[in-house]
Amino acid sequence: MVIDDDQDLLHALRVRMKSSGFNVHFASDAVLAVHLASRVKPDLIILDIGLPGGDGYLTMERLRSKTSLAHVPIIIITAGDASVHREKALQAGAEAFFPNPSITISFWRGRQSLAVLLISVSAASCWSFAD
Repeated sequence: MVIDDDQDLLHALRVRMKSSGFNVHFASDAVLAVHLASRVKPDLIILDIGLPGGDGYLTMERLRSKTSLAHVPIIIITAGDASVHREKALQAGAEAFFPNPSITISFWRGRQSLAVLLISVSAASCWSFAD
C-alpha cells in the first residue's frame, strides 16, 4: 500500500509496481489510508510524512494501534528535511526511511526492488535502515 498525496509519485509507483505483478492499493490522505489499510490488510506500507488529514506520524500511530496492522512493515518517505525526519521516523517504528526525491532511485536502482525484498522477508525487524 502506498500513502502519499503526490499524484505524480503515486502514478509512477502504480505503473512500476503493477507491472512487476504487485496488487497495490493507494491512498492520498490520512483518513482514507487508515480506512483502506484496515480493509485490505497490506503486506507493506509506504507512507509519506506530509499528508492531508493528519501527518504521517499520526497515521503510523493509528495504523499501529490496529491489531491487524501492527505487524505490517512501514517505510517512511518525505520531501521534508531528512535530518529531522529520519531519526523521528525510525524511533516511531518505521522499518525504513527515504528522502522523497531519492525514493525512485532507492527502490529501483539501489535495491532493485525493495518492495519485493521486504514482502519476501518474514521478519520485518531485519529491515531497519538506521545505519
